[in-house]
Amino acid sequence: MRYLKTKQKTDPPPGTRAVVAKPISDKLQENADDLRYLLERCSDVVFKEFTFGPHRENRGLVIFFDGLVDKKEIETHLLKSLLLELNMAINSCSSWPEHDVFNLVKDSILSAAEVKSITTLQDVCHSIGSGDTVLLIDGYDTALVAGTRGWEGRSIQTSENEVVVRGPKEAFTETLRFNTAL
Repeated sequence: MRYLKTKQKTDPPPGTRAVVAKPISDKLQENADDLRYLLERCSDVVFKEFTFGPHRENRGLVIFFDGLVDKKEIETHLLKSLLLELNMAINSCSSWPEHDVFNLVKDSILSAAEVKSITTLQDVCHSIGSGDTVLLIDGYDTALVAGTRGWEGRSIQTSENEVVVRGPKEAFTETLRFNTAL
């Protein structure tokens, strides 16, 4: 309790508001640096960089909060689609539209049920904070948001170890990671 009383309330750094208001850049590294700056104190944010395409010339970045998303859905509907099924689709048809990779990924490759486009870093932070996954592609100033919400949890149950006569009978049963995510 002493720690909570002595800890000073800190305001966000002065540049944070300017970074949040920025639109998404077409440079993937600049977006990744800005988002790492904004989310530097978040221990459960995941940045997954990868390359895709017929010759692995396109770079992508997937961002999500661990504990708020269904990882199986990310693996099957986003990463597997981009890394494996995209190559099979390219091999079946001989043309790779290098000028419009974003729309090809959005319309034909991603198999998530809910996919939308966003254009600002504030929207990126809001989306990942809501349990969605954001996909950034190098060379495009728009990001894709895939609905991957799916945190784990059980219902609140009665306590078996700390039985009380008066007062609440409920007890949390999940791990700390899931409780902080909720």
